[in-house]
Amino acid sequence: MLLTGSRVGEIAGLRWDEINFHEKIILLPSERTKNEIYLFPTSNNTGPQKVDGFSQAIDRLLKKITIDKFTPRDLRRTFKTLTDKAGISKEIRDRLQNHSLQDVSSLHYDKYDYLKEKRAAMNIWNDYLMGILDKVGY
Repeated sequence: MLLTGSRVGEIAGLRWDEINFHEKIILLPSERTKNEIYLFPTSNNTGPQKVDGFSQAIDRLLKKITIDKFTPRDLRRTFKTLTDKAGISKEIRDRLQNHSLQDVSSLHYDKYDYLKEKRAAMNIWNDYLMGILDKVGY
């Protein structure tokens, strides 16, 4: 989630057919269909992992390594903040996080996918994040 800024539900419900490895993109449709093979299925393969399952797993991990509690949403918030510091515009950050743009032009007329701009922004974000990790020795 920190790498993509995605919502927990978007990651939990991710299906293999939503990943285009050749183009290096994840396509999240506005509606998902049933009876698909999920990237993170439940133990009985009846659907995606529930969002609270991720939160519970994080809570267990944090207790083991004695880090203050945080939620998956904190990773999304951190993505939004740090991509701003990396120089990515608010419009592209909003588009990366699938925020709906509510102006008339965006809602009704602008059907462009902004893939080129999103890809460029993700490259900037990758370089920025790798710079942070290099500084702390990762």
